[in-house]
Amino acid sequence: MKILYIIESLKSGGKERRLLELIDGLKKDKNFTCAIIILNDQIHYKKAHQNGCEIFTVKKDNYFSISMQIFNICKTFRPTIIHSWAANATIYSLYTVKRLKLKLIDSSISTAPLEVKKKSKINLINQIIFKFADMINANSQVGLNSYYAPKNKSICIHNGFNFDRIKNLVSETEIREKFSVTTKKVIAMVASFSEKKDYATYIKSALQILENNNDVTFLCVGSGDYTKYQLLIPKEYEAKIKFLGKQSDVELIMNICDFTVLSTYTEGISNSIMESMALGIPVIATDGGGTSEIIADYENGILIPPKSPQILTEKINDLLNNSEKVEYLGKNAIRQIKENFSIDKMIDKFILLYKRVLVK
Repeated sequence: MKILYIIESLKSGGKERRLLELIDGLKKDKNFTCAIIILNDQIHYKKAHQNGCEIFTVKKDNYFSISMQIFNICKTFRPTIIHSWAANATIYSLYTVKRLKLKLIDSSISTAPLEVKKKSKINLINQIIFKFADMINANSQVGLNSYYAPKNKSICIHNGFNFDRIKNLVSETEIREKFSVTTKKVIAMVASFSEKKDYATYIKSALQILENNNDVTFLCVGSGDYTKYQLLIPKEYEAKIKFLGKQSDVELIMNICDFTVLSTYTEGISNSIMESMALGIPVIATDGGGTSEIIADYENGILIPPKSPQILTEKINDLLNNSEKVEYLGKNAIRQIKENFSIDKMIDKFILLYKRVLVK
């Protein structure tokens, strides 16, 4: 079976890592041959060049030009299935799918907004995709529901975590020294500095905590411009709320934390949450999107309402003052990832999806 994946790029990101982990798993099965088309030449993952998977780069131009480039690649590679990981990639693939009578899977849904207006641009694009795709895949059930994906050809496959990523981690002492962390307690939020991630709530809560507790450091880790959030920090707290920017090995940073926070409100299944839980580090996260599909409140993490800094402060204080509760949540967090969100489970479900598509 030949699978041709199409994605915007292979820059650092959850979707991109997930695709490469999937291909790594499939290459162990001799029944699969994989290739990737990227719509620009950004490749940040070394493993993209190490898994024996051919990578084609399409030159960005007009719709017709991109569609024809994909068509010509498919005539050479001759895939059984086109598996698209971006909405625009799916649209560009439609001509090829029709002409060459290929199967099409769309995996562009990775968020779960509270409301998608039926007359919005994204919904109109999705309706075209839903009509022509053989199967729609998302990493959360709530994501499929948010975008009105047709139930008869939709499937949720949760992200999978590869525990090889946390073998042989650098010592906590070394990471503390690298980022000048001297406090007993450490908390982190790992997310891009976009509006929807809601760093404002995290920082407001951090400032409230620091008024009464100066033995805790709050780390802010992610890509994007964080200048406006830095401006929220009074000078006396600058050493306790650290902006680390984009980091390639977030597991090393999470590993020095007592617990982590994610105050975003449009997630599907967050890679940040999975990474933290896999390390046995509980997460306080917004009860929205697909988060409740991975976190059970006060069982393996804590859920809070969106945009609620005061409630977040209460929950942080609760865990700062209760190490036994942190340990309990952490043990259950690891169990949740191992039993329900492993990379092997994810790969097995995609293999079943490919087999299902072929008989449609």
